[in-house]
This record gives sequence, C-alpha cells and structure tokens, in this order.
Amino acid sequence: MFPLYIPTHFSEHYQVLVAGGAEMFPSGEVVSTTDAARLFSIVTHELTIPVEQWRGVLMRLGISIPAHFFHAADIYHEVVKLCLRGQLRLVKIPRLEQFSVIAAGDGWGYCFMRSSQPHPSLSYLSINIASVKDADVILNKIKSTDKELYRSIHNNPSLAGLLKDESNIRARLAELLANKEVQVYKVPVRGAAPTVKAVEYLPATAADKPVPLAPETKASPAVTNATSTEQPGPKSLADCAQCLGDARKKLDAEGYTAKYTDAQQLQKVQEGAVSKERFLVSFQTKSTNPDTKLAFERDSGLAPVWATSFDQLENADTDPQLIADILGTPYDPSKEYVLHIIDRGETFNQFGQNTLIPTWDNMQEPTQKYLGGKHDPAVLAEVMTPEYQRQYTKDIEQYHAVDLNEFDKNDQKDYAETLSTKDREKFLARHNVRTEIGANSEFTGNGLTQSREGSTHYGVVETLTLENNPPSITKMSNVKTIALKPRGLV
Repeated sequence: MFPLYIPTHFSEHYQVLVAGGAEMFPSGEVVSTTDAARLFSIVTHELTIPVEQWRGVLMRLGISIPAHFFHAADIYHEVVKLCLRGQLRLVKIPRLEQFSVIAAGDGWGYCFMRSSQPHPSLSYLSINIASVKDADVILNKIKSTDKELYRSIHNNPSLAGLLKDESNIRARLAELLANKEVQVYKVPVRGAAPTVKAVEYLPATAADKPVPLAPETKASPAVTNATSTEQPGPKSLADCAQCLGDARKKLDAEGYTAKYTDAQQLQKVQEGAVSKERFLVSFQTKSTNPDTKLAFERDSGLAPVWATSFDQLENADTDPQLIADILGTPYDPSKEYVLHIIDRGETFNQFGQNTLIPTWDNMQEPTQKYLGGKHDPAVLAEVMTPEYQRQYTKDIEQYHAVDLNEFDKNDQKDYAETLSTKDREKFLARHNVRTEIGANSEFTGNGLTQSREGSTHYGVVETLTLENNPPSITKMSNVKTIALKPRGLV
C-alpha cells in the first residue's frame, strides 16, 4: 500500500502521512488506538480534513465508496473502520521547519534529515545527491563554521548520535548524503534568520502529554501578506491593461522584483486563494487562426486551461522572455507571444467555475473523472504522486532520447512495449494524464511552477480550469489579448 500525504490544517509541529507505516519514514510516529470514539474525534475534528478530501483518500487507496454514502458521517465512519482494521494508518511526520535550518543567504537555507526516503512533504523537494562531489557543492554553500554546523546537526533529533563531534564534519556529512543515509532539503528561511536556527524538539514519548494532531490554539507565525499595503486590484480588463503599462515603467526603472517570496507562495497554495481570483492570464504563442481556443481541445471536448492569476504575473509586465522564465516554460525568440487576460466575472459566471490549484491531491478528482474509465482507478491514484513522478521523469527523458513524440499514439505504444507489464500500465496511465489534462514531467505537484528567473526558487501559483467545448477566443467578450514585446524592442 503506497503512502499518501495530506498537507492541510495540522499542528505547527506535525503533518500526517496516511496509509503507510512508520517504517516508511523513520521520523514518523504511528497514531495507534483501538478506541473508535477517539479515532472518530481525530478524523472529524483534530485533523480538520474536509470530508471531500477523505473521500479522495479512499479513492486513491482503491476503496470503493458505497452509493448510499451521501452524508459526511458515512465517510468518517468508513475511515475509522479502516483504521481499526489496520487497512489505513495515520503517521505523524515532523514538519521540516521543526528541524534546525542552516541559512545559506538569499532567503534560503538547508535542512538535513536522517532517512533513506525523501520527506513526504509536498512543499519542499529533496536535493538529489548522487555522489560525494554533489554533496560538497551543497556543503560549500553553507558559510557557517564547522562548530555552527555541528550545533545545528546536534539540535536535530533526526540526526541524534549520527555525528559524535565536529571533527571532519563536512567530509562525514558528505559521505552520509552520498550514501542516501541523510537527505538534504532547500527550504525558505522566513525573516532574518540567524546562521543556525536552534529548534527545541520534544518527541511525543518524552513529553508530559502526547503531541496533538490538531492545530494549537496559539497560532503559528504567519507569513506576511505582500498585498496588505498595496492598492486594490483591477476591476476590469481595461484596468489590467493599465496595470501592465505601469509595471513596464517600473520594470525599466528598477528591474524585476518578484511580487511574493517562495514562503508566501507556498502559503497561497495552502489557502487556495489564487484559484478564486477574478482575473486569470494565459501565456501563449500568437495565433492567427480565428478558431483558436484558450487551450487545445481534446477529442473528448475537454480543454484544460493551465494559467495563473493576473496578480501573480503582473510584475513581469509584457516581457515574453521574463514571463516564460517565471513560468518555467521554453521561450523561442523567433516566435511572437501574447497574454490572454480572462475576466471570470465577479461571481465566476463567465469562466472557470471549476478552477483549481493543481497539487497532487487536487489532481486526484479530475484524473479519476476524466480517465477513470480508461485505466484502473488505483493505478491512476498511484501515478499521480511525487513518488511516481520521479520515475515518470526518467521515462520521459528516455522517451525523448530516442526522438519519440509525446503526443503520437504509435510512439507511446512503441515505448510502452519496452517496459514490464506493471511498469507499462503505470506509464500509460500517467502519460494519458499528461496528454488529456496536462501535468508534464516537470510538474511539481506543489501548486507552483518551476522558475528560471533566478531571484526565487519557484515562479507563480498555477491554476487549472477544466472547460468542455469552450468557444474560440475571438468569440469571448471577457478576454483581452495583449501582444508581448521584449523590453529591448519597445
């Protein structure tokens, strides 16, 4: 049974891994109780997971939900029953932020954790270390002294007893990283963090009482909202065009500055606010075809529109290369680009009532909805995870290495035939998600785009709108198309 990670509404110290055992992640602690009432309290109140998310968890586990389960209580009782049977386990996982983070400048730091498996968090990705040389590159970025580095490791319970003293600490740590005994993560450091951030940590077994799974009454430190002192956003498409003109002047005078930090972006993903913004923007190459739509319409009639909000991209103004870098998408200077600004209306009655932020969890429902009849639902659930994404990325690299077309069905079949039966089923299911809905091999699954711009690790919060048989852009009165010109040509 594969592990699932739910990244919402937990205590400031813990996240929760479900359907796995503590052995899958050494720092985890299985929530073990045979008290049905206690379990029901945990499931319904302490975890504060919406019932629809529990429904998605059951779906990902391949557990069929009886048709008469209309009420939330039915789903909650099913989850409790599975926990009592041992078919579903809850595992408390310490948040990465609870370990010592070593600042490395530019708002980033490194966190080390003893484990052969990457942390199940979706917010931060582990850095791939393939050799001692790779490890040395990371350790050389840490400007703290060996004594400070040792202090950080000493304060990290995950590494307790691993390094006895500070002698040759970098060389020994590099070897542990290369051997996969220790994982390293690049995480945003909030505020002016000291070189070594010592964090007090009390395992549940050492505390006077168990660490609760529910959010503490004392709120965890909030990320500053960068928009709190800004003027109200645009109210119309004309306002959006004016804002872009102002952004170009600022860009010419001051250069590009990201509107939000990575930490703020990660919080926006958890809040889901970007999917509820009125104005969305879609970055595309220019087309002269009057029948062009906001997204390529599949044979099924589905047109998945991958976009972001106007607010997210506003600071990049109308520079196509800068926009491409922030979106982590290729840029071809020989082509012309446009920005389609979409007004969803004050009540979203004009577009995108079904817009979502495409995280691994949020992608489960549409994946099952549009592809559940073509592939085993359990396989679909398994391949839409960060664990399988690593394998899919390797497959696509090999796929391209032999010059195969991702959208050619014959090429897909030819490549699949080189795989084992089990791997073939997974690859075809995952690749069908890519061709039917989107989410390619560079999909992060944490709701953010990759970025090549450089000032931040991530680009923007993505949105995905699943439209069926949409009209062409020329017939949409709620869309304004802006021609994009590189700064040097304006």
